[in-house]
Amino acid sequence: GRERASAGRGETESDPWALFESSRLATEKPLLVETAFEIAIGESSIRGKIDAIYEPNDGEWEIVDYKSGRHRDDPARDIQLKVYAIAAHDGALSSTPPTAIDVTFAYFGGDELVETTETVDEQWLADARREVESLVDQGRDGPFQTAPSAECTWCDFLHLCPDGQAEVKRRSSS
Repeated sequence: GRERASAGRGETESDPWALFESSRLATEKPLLVETAFEIAIGESSIRGKIDAIYEPNDGEWEIVDYKSGRHRDDPARDIQLKVYAIAAHDGALSSTPPTAIDVTFAYFGGDELVETTETVDEQWLADARREVESLVDQGRDGPFQTAPSAECTWCDFLHLCPDGQAEVKRRSSS
């Protein structure tokens, strides 16, 4: 994947809104915003909402997920963009699916905007589909194995995870 950093031009460099306002993401008009979708994965379905989709060239989509925190490597979080790419490719977002897809996390929680972008090709998409199907199967076959840690504080699934909630509470009281 590609990583790009750009300093904001706002009065407060660490202000996420100022970083957004001074970024290309604020000056380019999105094709779609807060777009809900549902896709079938095996016998299950996944629902979600994509922050923004930009169309830099006709038929070419950049799916962007805005993050208010700082950039950190988190392979588990990548599943989110994989699901979004599958939804776009499979026509769950538009009657005319894109001809090309990039997926981007845009982190606004530091002193500068950090964007991590991956280009989706057929191999990337096939690997993503296998990984998502495997996770769905694991969820259907039994309880998901949690791994409580300091990372629970930032986990997108904290509201669904009693073990993570207990870990966050334990860490905040110590």
